[in-house]
Amino acid sequence: MPFPPRAVNAYFGGFSTADLLGLRDGDPVDRATRARVRCATRETGSMSKLNEANERLDAALEQLESAVTARREQAEKDAGVADGNQQLQDELTKLRAEFATLQETSGIVSGRLDDAIGRLRNMLAE
Repeated sequence: MPFPPRAVNAYFGGFSTADLLGLRDGDPVDRATRARVRCATRETGSMSKLNEANERLDAALEQLESAVTARREQAEKDAGVADGNQQLQDELTKLRAEFATLQETSGIVSGRLDDAIGRLRNMLAE
């Protein structure tokens, strides 16, 4: 029993396969045509699923690229921080050595001043 294209289109949710198959309104649709319509609908459904899968793949690739870029930028920052930390560590070591030298020098100067004060007191006491 043949179906008109409108009925077929209504059955398939308004998707117009009639234009793809060269059918016009009022043309009877036999079993072979219905099979072609079903096949075209399945292929269209497969293509839409394929398109959706491609879109999901594209979105996943964009997320992956973003993650790689963010990780690379973080690694560069970390490398810069590590270089900065090493410079600060070197400067701290240098300043500690200088501080130790200044402590030693101030101890020597303090000792000399104590000796000089002691001599001055002895001279004043005489």
